[in-house]
Amino acid sequence: MQFEFKINLKKVRHASPRYRMAKIINEPRLRQHLALAYHIERALKEGKAEDFSQISNWLHISHPRLLQIVNLTLLAPDIQKEILLSTDDKINSLPKYKTREITNEFDWEKQRIIWQKLTNTSLPFTANS
Repeated sequence: MQFEFKINLKKVRHASPRYRMAKIINEPRLRQHLALAYHIERALKEGKAEDFSQISNWLHISHPRLLQIVNLTLLAPDIQKEILLSTDDKINSLPKYKTREITNEFDWEKQRIIWQKLTNTSLPFTANS
């Protein structure tokens, strides 16, 4: 799965660092972590980091917490899409331990069922459709 984001660099370049940070902080934590997970994977793939331990030191987070964040990339693609693109506030209210419950499940269909229970929504894609 690959996402591409188009950014108007003129607006970003001229925005103050404080403004850019405020925009990031306003994003749901789950969305921030999923984006971070992809950045971590890219850093490892491109050789910018040696291993997870090095990255956890850079980010000042524990190795197990880093792995929890990276495991978000194991979510079903439609769940990831909803996390990244949804404007619904339900993503802000999801507790961390509930999202770990989803990432511990490898079957995407079962992930979707858990996600639907957590968010009270239905996803557009299921294995039966």
